Amino acid sequence: FSFELFDFQIRNIGFAGEVIGEAAAGILANPSFNFDVIENSFNSGKITGNSDTGGVIAKGFKTEIFDSYNTGEISSNVNSDMKGCGGIVGHLVSNNGPSSAIVENNYNTGNIDSTQTNAGGIIGTISSSVGYVSIVNNYNSATVSAESSLGGIIGSSSGSPTILSNYYLSGLIRQKLD
Repeated sequence: FSFELFDFQIRNIGFAGEVIGEAAAGILANPSFNFDVIENSFNSGKITGNSDTGGVIAKGFKTEIFDSYNTGEISSNVNSDMKGCGGIVGHLVSNNGPSSAIVENNYNTGNIDSTQTNAGGIIGTISSSVGYVSIVNNYNSATVSAESSLGGIIGSSSGSPTILSNYYLSGLIRQKLD
């Protein structure tokens, strides 16, 4: 879905099909401005995009995501340092004044594959110049592949997020070489 809404909550949604996006892709793709809370949501389908791509949300602005999971394969043709591919969130943004972004109690077991950069088991990339970003109690047990900027939990980050009690349990972190 792509839409513009403010100050709302999404709970208990799930997806089990296939999403192929020309740009951002996820069960929630490219919302404008605020997603306040996403909770108890899941993806078990295959999601493919050419920009920010995530199992639950492609791009979140000042978003709080709790108790959600991905078991589907996530792949993206990310060709920019400002885009990401992740099991829960492709790109998490917290940079418009005093704001917060929280990713807590989520997990990923689906493989993550970015053809170029910024791939993470939970979050592909974080952009945070101002605001509070907290990444707490998440785990990934799948393979993460990209040419650069890849990790079991977070692929890349600008700013200084608070990262506590996250676990990368198994699978591979595989850098693609030319």
